[in-house]
Amino acid sequence: MNITVAICCYNSGKVLDRTLQTLRAATPNGLPVLVIDDGSTDNTASVAEKYGAQVIRHVVNRGYGWARQSALQHCETEFIAYIDDSCLVSTDWYTYLVELWRKADSNTHAIVGKMEIFEPQTYLQNFMDRHNPFLPLPITFSRNNSIPKKLKAYLLGKVDIPACYISGFSNGNASFKKSSLDEIGGYDTRYRLGAEDEDIAARLQSRFGRNSIFYDPLLKVFHISSSSLKSLAVRNFRYGKSAAFRYRLEGGTPLILPIPAISAVIILTALILLNVTLLAIALLLIAFAYLPRTRKNFLSDASVIFLLEFMHLAGFCAQTLTKSPSRTERVLS
Repeated sequence: MNITVAICCYNSGKVLDRTLQTLRAATPNGLPVLVIDDGSTDNTASVAEKYGAQVIRHVVNRGYGWARQSALQHCETEFIAYIDDSCLVSTDWYTYLVELWRKADSNTHAIVGKMEIFEPQTYLQNFMDRHNPFLPLPITFSRNNSIPKKLKAYLLGKVDIPACYISGFSNGNASFKKSSLDEIGGYDTRYRLGAEDEDIAARLQSRFGRNSIFYDPLLKVFHISSSSLKSLAVRNFRYGKSAAFRYRLEGGTPLILPIPAISAVIILTALILLNVTLLAIALLLIAFAYLPRTRKNFLSDASVIFLLEFMHLAGFCAQTLTKSPSRTERVLS
């Protein structure tokens, strides 16, 4: 089967060596591997070349959308599989991926696998393992869901699901028919900070139907998660900016996380009025809202979730205050 593996990188020298080592060990000799070096200033390119990867270099950093589109444009095989620069593939990843595509029906245009946290040891790595942000969205969830349904999904958090068709995914373990991506116009290069995976999922389903993206949790890669609270906070700030960017481009209901937004208003009001009762209400609100997701880990996890969601909200607000790009301003060169 003709598959190209694409890895989009930016200053990834420290993690890419291990990723490519596991990839080469799990795949046949001669498998095409594309490494998109998106304006790195470190040794990303030399690490990639050591493992025989074809390196496509951007002179400047162009962001996620550009990097994924560059890989698509340079892919010469029937299928393209994206993994992240900090993901280790399982030993049977390639053989299982080939098997899934051989069994797939003609309506399947994308096959997505699971991203697990690699050997969690620190508290934050175990936190990420408990609250895995890379889990897919079930087919029942979409941007068109009612606000009550979205609120329910938010309060319960993401849960792992069995093999089935899905509505949304993370690009760190996703494969596609190249012709399908070409048919929908490829990746939108305006998505510099993220959300290009949400956009591509929505356009695949719009063009090919609800049952066009298949997920199988047995198709695994292992994400090397950072143990730094600062890196998690920065990542969620970026997620918030990308969420605002997408909704400004595409319309719909803004994706605002309600608990940090409501809590911030109550806390600010309580501080202005010096009202201890309002402050207590805010704390109870946080406790009640995060209990379904944290349960026995509530005391340790609720405060971290609140911080990360607050950073997401801050990123959303920061992006909202910037100039919005035109909905027709889309360059895919």
